[in-house]
Amino acid sequence: MTTGGNLNFYDVGSHASLAQDVFKHLSQDLAFHPKLRFRTSPAYAVTHHPNNVSMSLFPDESLPGLFALVGCAPQSCYAFDFEFKAPSGFASADFNASLQVAFSYSFLPRDKNKMSHRLRVCTFQAKVAANEEDIYRSAVPEVILTLLVAKLSRSIVEEGLQEARLLVQDWITILVSHYNRNITWNRKSSKVVEMSFTLHPHLLWLARFLFGLVKSPFMSQLHSPDADYWSYLHHLYTSLDPSLLRKCIYPSLSSYGSVNNMSSGDVVLSHTSVVTSRGRIFVVDAYSLLVVYYTDQASDQPFPPPKDSTIRSVIATIKQERAITPKIMYIQSQTTEAGIFEMLLVEEQNKMGGSFTQFLDQVKNQVIDLQKK
Repeated sequence: MTTGGNLNFYDVGSHASLAQDVFKHLSQDLAFHPKLRFRTSPAYAVTHHPNNVSMSLFPDESLPGLFALVGCAPQSCYAFDFEFKAPSGFASADFNASLQVAFSYSFLPRDKNKMSHRLRVCTFQAKVAANEEDIYRSAVPEVILTLLVAKLSRSIVEEGLQEARLLVQDWITILVSHYNRNITWNRKSSKVVEMSFTLHPHLLWLARFLFGLVKSPFMSQLHSPDADYWSYLHHLYTSLDPSLLRKCIYPSLSSYGSVNNMSSGDVVLSHTSVVTSRGRIFVVDAYSLLVVYYTDQASDQPFPPPKDSTIRSVIATIKQERAITPKIMYIQSQTTEAGIFEMLLVEEQNKMGGSFTQFLDQVKNQVIDLQKK
């Protein structure tokens, strides 16, 4: 189901899926005038801050906590802030915070037979963290990335790219500093700064996502996109579901032993991980681009993958689920197009910026300087 107000970007010279995307869009169920409202437990409230919400969503003055959406699709996601109503916060760690979300819209089925009004209400409950470790353990890197991008996108517009990049650097520095103070140094006598988040390794993925963000066209200083493309990225990044936004910023990489056998998923985007994964074929999902890369060791595998292969089945599913049809590229090593796969290995140093190792070293030095103050 989709509404109006959505924006897609097409490179006419190399991307020819516009017609099929328009057909797919118009063949779906349609909805109009979507509205969103929140109700919370007495201790806290959902707040609307312009610096934290996509320009596709605006407060409705008729009722508190009511928001009107300009555009909405199944993959849409919007960021909000919570704030306590009193300095004491929640009553205790035994308290369960409640949130109720109501979503209303006018619905028109694909056969355009009869329009109806629909209301969907969802109620959620979550335990209050008892300590810092509970917070780190429950953190979801993709969701945190989504919230940060919502803030950073407006910061770029209002304060400039350089200021937004400094905000990312400060944020990751404070995260590492607090993690070491609250977790690592509580268990060790040494005050050596740890960058690997040993006890909560999923947080290292958050560092990877932030590194990918500062190297992406959205925030890169070295290769800034033109105004039209950046406007599209702003719209896309501030409205995508976290699992899809992550692919735009830090593509997912899967390795295959053959066209019908996946070896591992979510391989780190580095040369070392590509080698140690022992895969012979790699599939990179960068949201609007899918790359199937054959290494030298895959010379005995059919190229491109047959239509009945596992790889082609995965690609077909992705194409069906995406709002825009991604560009598909089949690449063999030792060809001129192999550089495209290399560029997607975000953690390596390239024309878009330095390596992930250099990034961590820089953050570590900043944490050390912060501890001296």
